[in-house]
Amino acid sequence: MKKSLLAMAALAAAGSAAAGWSRRSADEPRGHELRALDVGGLFANYQTQNVKGLVPSPIAMGQEAVPLRAEITPTSFTTADVLEMLEIPPGMEVVDWTVDTDDLDSNGTPAAVFKLGVLNAGKTDLDTGNNIWKTGLTTAQAGGVARMDTVTAIRAGASTSRRIVGIIPTTNPATFQSGKIAVTVWLKAA
Repeated sequence: MKKSLLAMAALAAAGSAAAGWSRRSADEPRGHELRALDVGGLFANYQTQNVKGLVPSPIAMGQEAVPLRAEITPTSFTTADVLEMLEIPPGMEVVDWTVDTDDLDSNGTPAAVFKLGVLNAGKTDLDTGNNIWKTGLTTAQAGGVARMDTVTAIRAGASTSRRIVGIIPTTNPATFQSGKIAVTVWLKAA
């Protein structure tokens, strides 16, 4: 009975969010576009539609895993950037993740490196401990897919508050070129 009530509440919330989409103005970003946030000129945060609340997160009701995916095309990819990719709702835990990216470094000797995990409260870096899912990712140097190969995301467990999954560049590309970068996480109810 409790799961039925939770399912109805989730559907009602998703319906309310969907109804709100039709009231956006013509100049608001749609789909997977992103918007840079001004945070004192020190660095740029880019947010996907999921993080802005325009695309609802799926909610698992049992032990099934549900995918959540967000992608963006950043206008830069430097150590001054924070890519806010997606929101993990309270009560959900990560069971798997992937990152897929285009070639964001066209140089013959590419240098782009980034890290992935849950952002800290200030959204300036990754949090600590099991919230750091992977460092030293070189996937943006030529494009490709990175898969979860550490236990940190699984061992972070469920949270009682919203968590934002982010990508933080740790080494600038030698020659930046535009392309997509995406994160997919598989979530289950705790």
